[in-house]
Amino acid sequence: MSDRTHRIRRHLRMVLASTRGRLCAASLLAIGLFAGTLPLGEHLTPAAAAGSQPAADAAIRQVSIDSAGIIAYIKEDGIYTFGRSGGLRRVIAAGDEAPRAGGRFTEFLDLSSASISGPLGLQKDLRIVFKARIEGGTVDEGLFLFSENLGLAAVALPGDTAPDTGGGVFAAFPDRPLIGSQGTIMFKATVMGGRATEGLFFVPRQFFTGEAIIGSVAIQGEPAPGTGGGAYAGFGAYDMEESTVLMGAPPLVVASAFAFVADVDGGRTPQGIFARSLFLVPEIPVRIEIQRPPTEMALVGNPPPSRALAESTYARFEDVVLTQHELVFRALLSGGEVSEGIFQLAFLGPITLPSPRVLQGDLAPIVGADVRFLRFGRMVGNNTEELVFEATLEGDGPSQGLFSATLGPLNLVSETLSVGDRAHGTDGGVFHLLGPLAINDDGLVAFQAKIDGGNVCEGLYRELAKRARLIDGVPCTSAASR
Repeated sequence: MSDRTHRIRRHLRMVLASTRGRLCAASLLAIGLFAGTLPLGEHLTPAAAAGSQPAADAAIRQVSIDSAGIIAYIKEDGIYTFGRSGGLRRVIAAGDEAPRAGGRFTEFLDLSSASISGPLGLQKDLRIVFKARIEGGTVDEGLFLFSENLGLAAVALPGDTAPDTGGGVFAAFPDRPLIGSQGTIMFKATVMGGRATEGLFFVPRQFFTGEAIIGSVAIQGEPAPGTGGGAYAGFGAYDMEESTVLMGAPPLVVASAFAFVADVDGGRTPQGIFARSLFLVPEIPVRIEIQRPPTEMALVGNPPPSRALAESTYARFEDVVLTQHELVFRALLSGGEVSEGIFQLAFLGPITLPSPRVLQGDLAPIVGADVRFLRFGRMVGNNTEELVFEATLEGDGPSQGLFSATLGPLNLVSETLSVGDRAHGTDGGVFHLLGPLAINDDGLVAFQAKIDGGNVCEGLYRELAKRARLIDGVPCTSAASR
């Protein structure tokens, strides 16, 4: 895809997104779940979406990009950032003291980042929530928060109280923590000693201004709405989105929305996608918190929204991406010829409109190649109607690629990068495997890749297609080229 075509498509997406926001802002209050997540007030950018998981032996383990264009990522010796105007620095190192854990960091596993605005949009603060292993302390892992302005603190450790679990405590944190554009943190944890074994939890932005108060998004054993009496049995992929809403006096309400995949015991379905929202007035003069009950968004056994899939039903949900305008999800299908696809629920007024975006078997738009989509992997989206996803391909051409798709009323898919393309900055290398990726609302993309045939075997890149530029790389050694 040419630079000119990319700019035209991005402009169209931004115009459509802003128009939909203006037209639908009032009527979206009729949707109990997502009313507060839409841009009635200040528009803010979410953190990178969940679901982008690295290879087990990756030297660059995770990547995130925030509204300021700052890229945060993990290497073996610490957490690094790269500014939009350049400048690579390590902000946390292996061997640093782990707050409240009594030991030191030995390994960093997952992260998410956001630039948080202070009053009136001033005092931007880079925050990174991350999971780390610890040595020599009272626990062996934990979730922590780095603030460029406020320092380092523990978010949750094994043994901390797990709310709404009947006296349980956190045992482990199996998946990637997220941070929203207003500083709310979402994470998944296993639980011991209570009536539940697993849950999704959140920590509001006030974490640094007083004692951290952890709340629950969903707990194993709680009723699963729309399932005919089922209960949550466990949790899969999840995502969050935040914005601010002007509500008179007090003037500012933080609205956080959470979407998640959950297995279900009992009822008429074994799995579904659910969502709920939280409205928080941050300490004006005291903290006021309102939670809405969860809502089902899609259920296994239901038919997908397409005449071409009339004989199919949802068999399993693999991933979710939540924006201010859409819920996007990846689903496996049964009963028909198509085995999987990426689908969208668009929020238009008081209704949601479902539609397929890309399906297994569709022709992949790669010039000079005859390939079709076989399987879909990682995907990330933003609030300007752009989705970037990884796909495995079959046919006469590359075996893997990154693709860009429009959300909202347009449905365009284009190639951005494929295995075999030249890898900039590697002295002749080509992309061999495309790894974790992230996107922000300006359409800036960061991704990790493994490389063959050059002097760099693994690299972190900014932007896609011909604009992809190497930010950091791992030189080729026997360990790096495994």
